[in-house]
Amino acid sequence: MILPYVVYCSSGDMDAQYLLTISKYNGENNGKAEMTYYYQEMQKLFPNSTVFYSTKRDRHSVTVNDLTGNLWLDKKYYASDCHKIDPIVDRIGRGDAFSGGISHGLLCQDDFQTITNFATAAAVLKHTIYEDCNQLSISEVKSFLKSGTGKQTDKKVKDLF
Repeated sequence: MILPYVVYCSSGDMDAQYLLTISKYNGENNGKAEMTYYYQEMQKLFPNSTVFYSTKRDRHSVTVNDLTGNLWLDKKYYASDCHKIDPIVDRIGRGDAFSGGISHGLLCQDDFQTITNFATAAAVLKHTIYEDCNQLSISEVKSFLKSGTGKQTDKKVKDLF
């Protein structure tokens, strides 16, 4: 098994339950407590892993989803704002965009909340692009974050374009 050697691990609640056989969370029904539980349990199993990250998707329909990014780093949990994606053009490459955003933030030594927000914005924007490659620049992702478009309000990602 390779996981004992992994330092940065893209893994969320479903991975914890179904791949790592971590018991289902039975506490308060809120995202922070649930994800903290799973990340703590994963870190107990794999203490060499210092970073865990994932996205959480709430599906309203095939073309409308809410997306939140999660990061576990230095034994602390960080979550992005929830973004409403309407419409989804293509989901392929979203995970790569999120992982790339996490890697970018860690390499740039951004603060952990900024890393989470940036990675989530990159994943949200990737939903608006056909094919696998996220072709947006760092400044375009930051512009999206600054505008607040797509956050869980009446605004939607399509309002950006």
